[in-house]
Amino acid sequence: MLYNNIHNTPKYIITYHLNELRYNIADRFTVKVSNIRSAGLGLFTNQNINNNTILGEYFGTKHTLNKLFSSYIEKYIYRTSNDILINPDNYCLFRYINDGLTYYQNNTKFVEYDNYVLIVATKDISYNTELFINYGKEYWSI
Repeated sequence: MLYNNIHNTPKYIITYHLNELRYNIADRFTVKVSNIRSAGLGLFTNQNINNNTILGEYFGTKHTLNKLFSSYIEKYIYRTSNDILINPDNYCLFRYINDGLTYYQNNTKFVEYDNYVLIVATKDISYNTELFINYGKEYWSI
């Protein structure tokens, strides 16, 4: 599904598509050692991906700021524009996407749509390429 059409698509179709993507995530991506030195693991493609393709949802347990800070803090947390924090489930492979450290190296982006945080390709991505995403200034200021 291409991101260009998402805002004109009924929500039930988006929900169905994301559920389909969730079930075959292990077929489409592989976790292995990142190409960035000292980054640990990274997420790599098992197929060619076209620009503007929705790769899937950054899913997990949702928290408010107060609830999360009074419990366990996870390094993969995503903070939405309305201050909901998503602590990804262990089977959400998108938590292994590293920041490319330069604008040009990043090949995906976070897109907030309704109650979803989507991962969308920002360029054509070849088979066996590591995925990178901009973590944002807030992440690097911690």
